[in-house]
Amino acid sequence: MQRIRFSNISIIPYDVWFLDGTEHFCERKLLLGRTPKLKTVVSLIEKRIIDGRIFVDTQCGIKAEKIIQNERNRIMYTRQDVLCSKRGKPFGWTYGQNKEIHNNKGEIIAIRQRRCDYFGQSEIVKEERVE
Repeated sequence: MQRIRFSNISIIPYDVWFLDGTEHFCERKLLLGRTPKLKTVVSLIEKRIIDGRIFVDTQCGIKAEKIIQNERNRIMYTRQDVLCSKRGKPFGWTYGQNKEIHNNKGEIIAIRQRRCDYFGQSEIVKEERVE
């Protein structure tokens, strides 16, 4: 996990927000942490679309709170969502799985497409009957 560098100390973030892209930036993350004196520290990491350069903006105190308020409506998902999604629908990184359904004669009668995640959860996305 990435750490927040602030005033020559390395802070372990307690949460990471994965943010929606803007007009000029993509792959945006907001790392949230606290200093030993319990001040809020955030680090906004974003990649510029034009040239692929990565920008890191680290703020503390009131400026950090303003960044949190501005980016709250752009959250796609958080690190806590990924860690806590042990049941329910697949979440986070998923992969597809196709399964053929056979009858007693060994003929294919249907194909089921599933979406699975790495926690063992799956859901049927589409089922097609083969005639």
